[in-house]
Amino acid sequence: MAAVVPTDTQNIRTLHTWKEIAAFLGVSVRAAQMWERDAGLPVRRPPGEHGHVTANPEELSLWASSRQKPTPWWRGAGLRDAALWIIPFLLVAILGHDLVEHHGLLNRPQVASVLVNGRVLSALDDQRHEVWRAEFEEPLDSRAYIGASGGLVPRWIVEDLDEDGDREVVFVEVPAAAGSPHRLHVFDSKGATRWSYPPRVHDHLELVTALRTIPAVRKQRAILVHFCGLPRHEGAFNLLSARGQVLTQFQHGGHLDQLAVAGDVVLLGGECNRGKAAEIHKFRITGGESITLRSEGEIQFTRSCVNRLLSRANRVSGLAVLADGYLITVAELIDEVPYEVYHEMNRDLTSRRCWASDAFHGLHRRLEIEGRLKHQFTGIEEADLCRLSSHGP
Repeated sequence: MAAVVPTDTQNIRTLHTWKEIAAFLGVSVRAAQMWERDAGLPVRRPPGEHGHVTANPEELSLWASSRQKPTPWWRGAGLRDAALWIIPFLLVAILGHDLVEHHGLLNRPQVASVLVNGRVLSALDDQRHEVWRAEFEEPLDSRAYIGASGGLVPRWIVEDLDEDGDREVVFVEVPAAAGSPHRLHVFDSKGATRWSYPPRVHDHLELVTALRTIPAVRKQRAILVHFCGLPRHEGAFNLLSARGQVLTQFQHGGHLDQLAVAGDVVLLGGECNRGKAAEIHKFRITGGESITLRSEGEIQFTRSCVNRLLSRANRVSGLAVLADGYLITVAELIDEVPYEVYHEMNRDLTSRRCWASDAFHGLHRRLEIEGRLKHQFTGIEEADLCRLSSHGP
């Protein structure tokens, strides 16, 4: 409780009781007595007069003035005036945030998937509403785009390549006309073509057989794309920047369409023309300011007796990354039923173990009965399939 400071003490006589002192200060008797005990209220007690007190009004006024405290900042008029515009501003900000977060009223629509219809590519948001559309000169092969990302071989990727908050579309143009080459296009968030690769249409036929994005540097991503040239199946593996620059390119002879990324290691698998066998190429992502790919060699898989009898070559048909290695699937015969051999490998691509599928065992037995194979498929022969042929970079 704050003491009341009397404004006029000139005509006030000496105070002789607690009641008069309390009335002068504007407080209760008990409060005045507490101030004497705890706060040094200037009260005199005449000697020999037990319980009698006196006080000088001027001294009480000086004491009360010394106890006055400045007005707290939170009670000041300035803060009250500021609150008149700060509080409405905060309310509008909170309401706006709620509209954006929960109703999306102020958000720009973001692309989540694409739809191909004739010559038209439509970019759709997560509600399947069209965000933008692009039109090609020739009709597209709609069958090539069936599936979550365009079938077994990805034909499109929706991703924020440069981390500016807007998603770009990486799209493979697959013309409906037979014998037409594929091209890679990147569209920005408004549907404008950012760049295309190759920059010009080639006369020879090239097909995109593998597509993937990987983290790069400076908050950007890079694009891995493999082109296979027909009819000789000569391939080119390209690392492109988010702006379409060719960072690295590897030429090889073969049809490669399996792609896996594990940390800084990239595996590309398929079929080698030279060795007529299933093959894996190993690359490592390197670089500081700009990334590149460094080849670390290739591995070819042993052809089984079934493959040598019925097919011209086996081929890698699956790549899976394990916690401490890889699982490689090699198709020994391409038919309605896959006849496959599985290879579990270490990170350095040395063989850990391999085994043939039940379908492969059944086919081998049928060929034995038909007299086309003169031996049984034993554990020794199955173990021989683990033998690998390595080639340096």
